Amino acid sequence: MIAFFAFFIIFLLSLAQKSFAHCPLCVAATGSVVAASRVMGVDDAITGTFAGAFIISTALWTDKMLSKRKVHLPLQPYLLSALFITMTFAGFYLFGFVGTEPGFLSIMGIERLSFGIIAGSLIVLISYEAHNFLRKSNSGRNHIPFQGILVPIIALVIFDVLMYVAGVFG
Repeated sequence: MIAFFAFFIIFLLSLAQKSFAHCPLCVAATGSVVAASRVMGVDDAITGTFAGAFIISTALWTDKMLSKRKVHLPLQPYLLSALFITMTFAGFYLFGFVGTEPGFLSIMGIERLSFGIIAGSLIVLISYEAHNFLRKSNSGRNHIPFQGILVPIIALVIFDVLMYVAGVFG
């Protein structure tokens, strides 16, 4: 019975077509996470750091996919990042996730979610460069498995913990 089930699953997977997520789907997924984290009481700034990381990671992934298909534009990674951030903020504004927070809850005059998205985006870009530096220092190989994923996640967690301890996030 288990062998039949395994064969059936493998057969179904072999029928699968390629699918590529597009930005409205990413905005909906990120918006769902923001809504769920608000229900659970997680600070918007913390949620925003991971949302910003997701946005930039998706933009860089799209850049890599387009480059493999020989699509090259001047400043392509930057244009894609700006486009993805703009589309995400537009979606968040339409659904009321940004533009509704009272000023006294902001961080340096910026809404908490927006501040988190900006911070998360910058952290991922910096940690991506750190990953590249670590990789070059080891003859083009990772020091640890999944280094490209772990470096940004660890950087985001350290940033969020430091901001929480400093009383900025709460």
